Amino acid sequence: MPRQAPLRGSRRELALVFADGPRTAHEAGKALGKQTGSFFGVLRRMHAEGLLVADTETPTRGTQYTLAPEVQAALTVHSDGAAAIGVVAPRQQLLLVDQPSDPIAAQRVLARHSIAGSVAWAAEVGGGWLLAIADDVSDAYQLQRLEMALAHAGMQCRQVHVTGVVAGAELRERASWLLDELKGGRVNAAIESRE
Repeated sequence: MPRQAPLRGSRRELALVFADGPRTAHEAGKALGKQTGSFFGVLRRMHAEGLLVADTETPTRGTQYTLAPEVQAALTVHSDGAAAIGVVAPRQQLLLVDQPSDPIAAQRVLARHSIAGSVAWAAEVGGGWLLAIADDVSDAYQLQRLEMALAHAGMQCRQVHVTGVVAGAELRERASWLLDELKGGRVNAAIESRE
């Protein structure tokens, strides 16, 4: 049984690529948009730890790797420290996705681990989706792959960044303060200058 090392960073990226089926290191590099040498050491360690299974006893060039079944199951469980469903963190990346023109094509994209594995959680909003990107997605290429795959499936995407998170009570307090200031005419000029 493989040691359950945390699936973060490059380990998680590789696990997501191999979760879609057998691939060679070269094919994984193409899926990641990286040179094989940049992650080959991680791949070898994952194989040595039993996280990846090779189709040959001694891996060589052209060896196909698959994800160990235990690791496949671990991909569906959040790593410790991951945000809970529906929780938005400061500086988290979000994608607003319009309703797809072809829902079947959209589902094909979202069924692929290597693409949709970067999504922490999703919410349906008015026929479209709000996709919260996992906090351990640090590679811009991984997010671009998701956006390109969704666009190819006929969906419009818009990237949004969370600039701040406030509680409802604080939001009401700020709104009340602003309304009081507006009534007193103290912020009217500032609001008009922004429009």
